Amino acid sequence: MAADAGFVGAEASPGGGWRERADGFLLHVDSSRRVGRGASLHTARHLRTVFEDTVEERVINEEYKIWKKNTPFLYDLVMTHALQWPSLTVQWLPEVTKPEGKDYALHWLVLGTHTSDEQNHLVVARVHIPNDDAQFDASHCDSEKGEFGGFGSVTGKIECEIKINHEGEVNRARYMPQNPHIIATKTPSSDVLVFDYTKHPAKPDPSGECNPDLRLRGHQKEGYGLSWNSNLSGHLLSASDDHTVCLWDINAGPKEGKIVDAKAIFTGHSAVVEDVAWHLLHESLFGSVADDQKLMIWDTRSNTTSKPSHLVDAHTAEVNCLSFNPYSEFILATGSADKTVALWDLRNLKLKLHTFESHKDEIFQVHWSPHNETILASSGTDRRLNVWDLSSFMEDTLPRYQILAGTPMSLGSFAQCRRITSCRYGKWLKIFTMMKSQMSQHRNWRGKDLKPKVRAMFLLNVMLHTCLVYQAPTWHCIVGSLSGGVWRSLPSDPSTLSELLRTVSYCSF
Repeated sequence: MAADAGFVGAEASPGGGWRERADGFLLHVDSSRRVGRGASLHTARHLRTVFEDTVEERVINEEYKIWKKNTPFLYDLVMTHALQWPSLTVQWLPEVTKPEGKDYALHWLVLGTHTSDEQNHLVVARVHIPNDDAQFDASHCDSEKGEFGGFGSVTGKIECEIKINHEGEVNRARYMPQNPHIIATKTPSSDVLVFDYTKHPAKPDPSGECNPDLRLRGHQKEGYGLSWNSNLSGHLLSASDDHTVCLWDINAGPKEGKIVDAKAIFTGHSAVVEDVAWHLLHESLFGSVADDQKLMIWDTRSNTTSKPSHLVDAHTAEVNCLSFNPYSEFILATGSADKTVALWDLRNLKLKLHTFESHKDEIFQVHWSPHNETILASSGTDRRLNVWDLSSFMEDTLPRYQILAGTPMSLGSFAQCRRITSCRYGKWLKIFTMMKSQMSQHRNWRGKDLKPKVRAMFLLNVMLHTCLVYQAPTWHCIVGSLSGGVWRSLPSDPSTLSELLRTVSYCSF
């Protein structure tokens, strides 16, 4: 199927709407706010704000350009695709097809749109991913685009396959594990919609009418958290701004028309419930996090829906997300507006197992790899997607892998072993395949006779490097890039950490 022309290439609305900047980040401009302000636009406060925003935008654009230029040294594969509108949600579908005689495999993604007062859609996109044994020249440079890589436009495609009319923007979309054709969505209203995309035409009705297969009722406000039970088919949880969590069983069928009422409503939180997640190994357990800074663990077998089985003061700011480990029944992670990711053990929730502090701004999503029990990813508004390896977190305080992007990102999900996708705020859908060398045990780089003394992170030339200081017979400093292949010994013997920092800060690669 040819790519949908309406899916690619955003256009800015004259005088208002979405405006695109150089790195693909879309800024929403409300023309009505410009009217009648007159001379107030020239006040010192406004000019200072404009100047600060311009400087920040230039820094972001420059960082993004440098990151993009160096992608051949950081990733085995990077695919980018321009969406017509930003998507607040992204998830890999489990189906994978390998056409005979082709050098690629077909994958599918669930996306949504966030438009400027235009018709919104639930989107199923088809992605052509090169096979691991495909031969491409990664050093090839396109001088016109300033890009590297050998997976070209002939086979490297992301195509819109199905578009379904949706009521307002798609806050989140998640497929049901037992039947991936069934997708639940969060809307700007209080309703949760359920679609079986095989029962809808590939192209949306021009009238814009939204025709969900089920409409789930129980909330009073919108929200973002959404989670299907992987052990009980049809059981769906939803988090809302109305401080509640709703549970539905869609197998019960609608009582009236297409409407299904909530089976249970959980009311323990005292603020906006940001996220909710089923335990992946226990069918009756789930967790919720909220702006009240609490993590709550619930048991659906309990006789009460107002008091959780466990309550934890998880963070010092709003808790935005959580994720249960798919391999360990006791381990889960939470992400917060306090810029940290916390690791928890259900057997003792009084203390955190560990706190990861690499992010520089709010964290909005955490996700465990379904292929490796020690791999955890986190993303947020600092335009970073960190991948952590818990097998070495006691000695390594830095993420094993860090993806720099030009816009704040929403972590999608893992596909296969090293592939991950992101999409948030800006119009760019990004698919990364992390280098095998990055997922290997990097402690082998150190040498058996060297012990790390100090470890720090620096942004050198807007490229991420790791500085390792070893206590050998003499002080010795080694700085290496994330690619794992570029290491440089600094010609200095710093006697203090401050001198070391000054030395490394001015090091040029």
